[in-house]
Order: sequence, then structure tokens, then C-alpha cells
Amino acid sequence: MADQEREERKKRLAAFLAPYRGRCGELAAKEGHLGLGMLHELFSGNAQQAAEYLGYSRDKKGWVNGKQVRENWARFGLKAEGNVKVRSGYEEGESVGAIRERYLSETSRRELVPVVTWKLPVENECGVCVCVSDLHCGPREMDYVRWLKVRDWIREDKTRRWMYLGDAMDVPTRNSPTERNYLSQDETERLLEDDFEKIAGQCFCILSGNHENRLARETGVQTLDPLGRIAEKLEIYYGGLETGLRVRVQQGKRSEEYDGYLHHGVSGATTLGGQLSALERAVRNFEVEFLVFGHTHARLVAEVERMMLCRESEKDEDGREWAEVKYREIVMAYAGSFLRHTSGGYSRNKLLAPANLGSIALHFFGSRHAVHGRK
Repeated sequence: MADQEREERKKRLAAFLAPYRGRCGELAAKEGHLGLGMLHELFSGNAQQAAEYLGYSRDKKGWVNGKQVRENWARFGLKAEGNVKVRSGYEEGESVGAIRERYLSETSRRELVPVVTWKLPVENECGVCVCVSDLHCGPREMDYVRWLKVRDWIREDKTRRWMYLGDAMDVPTRNSPTERNYLSQDETERLLEDDFEKIAGQCFCILSGNHENRLARETGVQTLDPLGRIAEKLEIYYGGLETGLRVRVQQGKRSEEYDGYLHHGVSGATTLGGQLSALERAVRNFEVEFLVFGHTHARLVAEVERMMLCRESEKDEDGREWAEVKYREIVMAYAGSFLRHTSGGYSRNKLLAPANLGSIALHFFGSRHAVHGRK
């Protein structure tokens, strides 16, 4: 097909599909195989671009999930060719008004965080959520035995929950300071996916870390996101490097809500004082009751009190109105690491302190409003 004919064909496809732009599933519902085939041709099999065109929602990083489009195509034997986010020809000739409308829609998106509901048996004292971070799977220095014990402990009680805070895999690259791993990148991803799958239904969220982000940074291909792929496949919420989280604990007739903030972490502090200072600086920025970081390989829990005024007020016998003063406890934590301090390993070669191996847990109460951290 000549270039001119190809361009004409694309224009006809774009004209046919235009009424369905931004309308998500209407194309598949009304046009079926024909419409999906035309969508596949217009975007050369790129499911993410097609999902963006149809108006599917974006995640916190601004990426459109092309899963629904891929599944629709697969029903009719149409293969998705990848999710590389590039511009195709459908915007050519777009009016200024259309560009403005598209940009207004993009810049007016509300930021949303997940709300998870956690039902606890009335006989439980509290709910236990394990915060796991910095497995660094791949090198010989990983304490894989310890991780399997944590995984199996979570698995044995279906009321337990967990969250992951990044650096699940070491990902050595040409320009990274770590040496070549014992496991290949493919072996590492397959192993972690299998480990995570066994407790996927108990996971609140997965975050990525600076080690996973090496792939995108080194190659310039932003869709190289191994933890994002695992989370999508296992149907676990993926927050990128950070996310807010509201935990709703239901126990009997009572229900309590807890707001938190999770981040892989950016602090380079290596001393206890420096790590605590980084937590205290961060907690000033968020109106939350728990805040958990990874990255430093520290396993640390601290709790601070903050004064607050109750929203409800009461009147005295003279008609004067008063608001009660209360104190709220905020849990701040680093989630630990599973990278041992062994001879020839990265931490020993760089004269870093041994990591406090393992994870921390948050205890959420449904019978009263309280959340506490435990090492």
C-alpha cells in the first residue's frame, strides 16, 4: 500500500472511530469485531495508545492501562504488539480547540488513592499488616530463606495483609554500582511473581523502587517496569514510587478508617538520627496516621503525638461553645531489608552498616481507633 493510500486509510479509520473517542467500552459494545479491528489497525496493535484514545483511566504515574483493550482484541484473535507510549497519526490536523479540550481533560484529572476494606473476625484483637521492602532478589546476598518465612507466615492466616515498598529486584545495569547477579533478570521476575502470587489476594499495594526504575532510566523506555507488570498480572494495586492509602477496618458492627502514606524513600541517611530526622520531616507534609518508607534498609518504628481539635463541639450551660482537645498518634517507620552484609557484597564493599534484616508490621484495630507499629 502506497504511503498516500495508507494515510487516506488512516484518515477514514479515524473518522469512523471519532464518535467513540473518550467513551471507553462503547466501541466494543456497538461495533464489535469490526470496530475493534479498525482500532487495532489505526494504532498498529498498541493497546496502551488505543486505551488512551478511548478514554480509559490513568494511574498515578499518568499511564493508561491497556489491559481491557488487549483482552478485547484477544477475543477476536488480534494480537497486541506492545505498550510503547508514542504519538500516532490520529492527532494530525487536530484543531486548536480539540487540542485545548484534550489538554484541559489531562490537566484537570483528580488525584485519587485507593480505599481498602479489611474485614476482621470479632475475636481478633487487631489486624496485622506486614510492610515488606528491599528484598533485592537476584544476588547471592539476599536472605531468601527469611523472605519465604515472612511470605508463608502471611499466607497461613487469611486475615493478615501485606504491602510492598520497592526494590524487590536488584537489577544491575551497565552503569549501576552493583555487580552481576546470580539470577538473571528474567529468572528474578519469574521467581518473585510466583512468590507474590501465593499471597496476592492479601496485598494492599505494591510500590516500585529506584532499582526497578533503572531499566527505564538506562534504556529511555518508560514502559520497562517489572514490578508494574507483576502487579497488573496479579491484579494488585500498583502505586509507582509512592501512594496514599486509606484502610477501612470492619470488625463486627464497628468500622474505623486510617489514612496513610507510603513511599519507597529517597533518604541517603545512614545513621539512626539521620533516618529519624527524615521521617519527622516527611510526616509534617501529610495529614496521616501512618507513614512507611523503604530504601534505607533500616527496620525502624517510631511514634509521635500530635495535638488536634475535635470537629464536633459542645455547648456549656452558659451557651458558650467548646471544642475538645485530643491527641493523635502517628506511626512512622522504615520497612527493613532482606540484603545480608556478606563478604564481597555491595554493602560490605561500600563500608555500609549491616541492615537490620526483616520487616515491620502495622497493627490496625477495629474495636477502637488505634494503629501501632511493631518490629
